[in-house]
Amino acid sequence: MVEQTPQVGVIHDLAFLRYPKDIKPSEAWYYRHFFPRYAEKAAHLLAVSEFTRQDVVAQFRVPAEKISVVYNDCPSGFVPLSADAKQSVRDRFTSGAPFFHFTGAIQPRKNLVNLIAAFDRFKSATGAPHKLLLVGRKAWKAWCPSGSSSKLRHTVSRLPFHTAADRWKAEAHRRT
Repeated sequence: MVEQTPQVGVIHDLAFLRYPKDIKPSEAWYYRHFFPRYAEKAAHLLAVSEFTRQDVVAQFRVPAEKISVVYNDCPSGFVPLSADAKQSVRDRFTSGAPFFHFTGAIQPRKNLVNLIAAFDRFKSATGAPHKLLLVGRKAWKAWCPSGSSSKLRHTVSRLPFHTAADRWKAEAHRRT
């Protein structure tokens, strides 16, 4: 039976093409094999960014008018915190210091090496009391002993301002 119901596909990125070493070979094969078919069959595609939209157009020759950009959102329950609640978060995670926050999968393709290096330069240049909090799950082969994941671990370990990153590493290991 052939499905006649119009379908809409959602595309977050083309990481399987851009970072094939960060994904299992079987998953990379699956995406390379089926994504073009899904894109062709779909009545319309939704991309979570203009970059992803342009990437799909370029890589798969999907007509641009077939893809709309719909940005990710969060549930309505996410509201600004009160001053007391903000201080409570600072006290819990950074001993009261202000902080920059990254949330996402912990893997080399998220450019964390450069984020950490930029934060280190910021701290060195300003002497600001800020911490850097990295929050996320270990994803793909992010913690294998070789390749770009070891570069991420090396970057964290060599920086003079890595207290928050050490705490993150300990938290990440405890949760898995």
